[in-house]
Amino acid sequence: MIHRSLWLAIGLSLCVVTTQVVATDVDDDEKQHVDSSAVVKVWCKKKSAHYFKERNITPYNWTASWWDEGRSIVVQGEWRVEDTTAQVSCRAERGNTLKHAVMTIELEAAP
Repeated sequence: MIHRSLWLAIGLSLCVVTTQVVATDVDDDEKQHVDSSAVVKVWCKKKSAHYFKERNITPYNWTASWWDEGRSIVVQGEWRVEDTTAQVSCRAERGNTLKHAVMTIELEAAP
């Protein structure tokens, strides 16, 4: 039987996972209007953690920064995932709901 870390390393060799938000148990969040960076920051952390937990992977050590780009709010975050780092980028436009937000997750290849 192959150890879970090896499967993660094999999966990480793909390096980039892009996902537009999909319906999950955090649907209530997606009805929320984007009116501040705090809304997007909390959603980005919660949604990306949910992504990993669905795959039986526990992320830890979340860090993030955020800024405005015109009408968009951008959150650039990072999780530690087993022995590697996952870069998380979220973008949402002010005035829209989080349903229209986009998240990108990039996994570094395991050493």
